Amino acid sequence: MQVYKLPNAAAHIITVSSTAGSLQSFIEAAASAGVDLTGQNGVDLIARTNGYTFLDDGNTPTATNGYQIAQGSSAQLRGVDLSNIQLIRSGGSDAIIEVRVGKTYAV
Repeated sequence: MQVYKLPNAAAHIITVSSTAGSLQSFIEAAASAGVDLTGQNGVDLIARTNGYTFLDDGNTPTATNGYQIAQGSSAQLRGVDLSNIQLIRSGGSDAIIEVRVGKTYAV
């Protein structure tokens, strides 16, 4: 994956709460800036503190419905529309997630 430079270091650490939201909205909140993810189709989402649940099809996950990622684990998504990724924490406390965004190419 060719890594995409986010606006600042803070944008790489997002906090996901009990309200589901889009990947882009969480990155923008962390960065305190707008982010254009157009053309990017890959992301690594590492659960630093607590777990999270996500869906990558535009549907809204719940704490128990979706792909669950435990603390210390990660999801590596390639060839996806980043605007369709929605996340929510899966436990009783907010999830802190490391984010790496980029572009993948067919081989």
